[in-house]
Amino acid sequence: MNVEMQRRTGTSNACRLYNDSAYSRSDLQVVHAKLNIMRKRWMAKLKKDDIAQPLYRFPVKEIQKNLPPENMKTIRAITDINRNANLSEYMYQADIILTLAQIEQIIENDENQERVRRQAYRDRFYPNTIWDKTFYYYFAPTATDTVKTVLKAAAQYWQQNTCIKFVESTTAPNRVRVLKGDGCYSYVGRVGGVQDLSLGKGCESPSGCGDILIAGPSYSLMISHVGDGTRQAKMDFKRCNYWIKAPQGKRVQVRLENYEGFGADGCIYGGVEIKAHPDQLRTGYR
Repeated sequence: MNVEMQRRTGTSNACRLYNDSAYSRSDLQVVHAKLNIMRKRWMAKLKKDDIAQPLYRFPVKEIQKNLPPENMKTIRAITDINRNANLSEYMYQADIILTLAQIEQIIENDENQERVRRQAYRDRFYPNTIWDKTFYYYFAPTATDTVKTVLKAAAQYWQQNTCIKFVESTTAPNRVRVLKGDGCYSYVGRVGGVQDLSLGKGCESPSGCGDILIAGPSYSLMISHVGDGTRQAKMDFKRCNYWIKAPQGKRVQVRLENYEGFGADGCIYGGVEIKAHPDQLRTGYR
């Protein structure tokens, strides 16, 4: 009974993704089939690499650390969110909706390793598939106040630090519909017409992890727990972002009390990254 219910749920979510979003223009079933073929090819390559170098990707030393209480709210990985929504098999790299032209370009590049991987999203319609200096978006009725706040805060930051202008519009010919769907997903670039960006439950930081803080005249202690409390090997980091604002004319000083013991055999599995420069890439983990 449980297996049948899960199967029906998966079919329902896939149909809803197909019927209610711009994903219908992506030839859902064809893209899905091509993704499966590509994943099987990659898994075969990974198994071959494991046989040749069985300890290549995993640390050999057991990691010891203090785990947060089980009832503490933590960040869930996008991969977990979309898997629980039965959407992950339709996504590329966890949260990307691909058009048929994009998946065919990726497969072609994968077969010809001499080509540059970063050009995988430059399909035959490029440069019409990239946004110009104005990005148009609007909110669907399902978008909650939290979704709107998260999107507007991100848009404001990008607009202040890039040359791209974000404009809310329900009439622009090419625009993004921001909604609260069953998972976390979006397109890459501009596909034409209305395209979806879903910020479902868990796509933003949960309560207790991630916030906007105002620096004061004296030091304040902040304790933040990130992760699900398990020690299984993971392919990506779980992240928790805090924005610390300084009063007008002041600067923020951050002092890290302790960040030792977050590595095993040279492999970093945890850390803190402070982004203080206008160029957000000029930072590193501690």
